[in-house]
Amino acid sequence: MEPHSSAEQEQFYSEIQQLINVRKLVVTASNHIMDEGDISLNDLAIISELAIDGAMTASNLAKKTGMQNSYISTKISSMLKQKLLTEHTVSGNRRLRIVDLTSTGKHLFQDLYQAFPEKYDTLIKNLGDLLDNKAN
Repeated sequence: MEPHSSAEQEQFYSEIQQLINVRKLVVTASNHIMDEGDISLNDLAIISELAIDGAMTASNLAKKTGMQNSYISTKISSMLKQKLLTEHTVSGNRRLRIVDLTSTGKHLFQDLYQAFPEKYDTLIKNLGDLLDNKAN
């Protein structure tokens, strides 16, 4: 294997730094939007899918959110304990789990949905200020 040139290494480093900065930006944005309580961006994805599309299987929820089945299972268990979701099995197939939002989960979605435009506008302004400061 040939050693990489200094320019290639610099390019690689620059691209990695850009990815790290994007990740930081996403974390900052999600923290700003999610400051309503102990809800993560993944929780919001699950709640949003169920609020929009209604009850579905855990595996379908995993596909729609882009999360792995094992992670969805863990999140569902946690959200069941928080009383945000309900779960039942289909008669004839006990392994098929159907999840849906509880009234608490629906109210949480509505609260976040109503607060989002104001939070989004504030976030965009703050990000613009941050980018302007970095450019100077």
